[in-house]
Amino acid sequence: MNLSYLIYTIICMIGGYSLAWLTQTGQIAWTWAKPPWPAVIMAAPTGLFFAYAAKYSFMFSNEAWFFKIMSHFMGTLIFALFTWLFIGEGIDEKTFVSILLCLIAVIIQL
Repeated sequence: MNLSYLIYTIICMIGGYSLAWLTQTGQIAWTWAKPPWPAVIMAAPTGLFFAYAAKYSFMFSNEAWFFKIMSHFMGTLIFALFTWLFIGEGIDEKTFVSILLCLIAVIIQL
């Protein structure tokens, strides 16, 4: 297992989930993020980020479940952070425990 592939996976997931958050939830924070143009403009880069995340994930660990669990963790983490930063919706106890459980699942998969 080459750790550089894990780092590339994480970077690509951060990029993909960041753009996905902007096109889906960003419309709550900013008027410019209302559909359809942000989704149209960001669709290809978002898809490429996720495609490369899958590629590097399978190069790190040839298990589909690692990619799924890692992706769930990163998506939940980015959603929580961005929602807190840009909308002001805090991370409550339930959300914190959910993120922690996702992290534990990723660690188990390593």
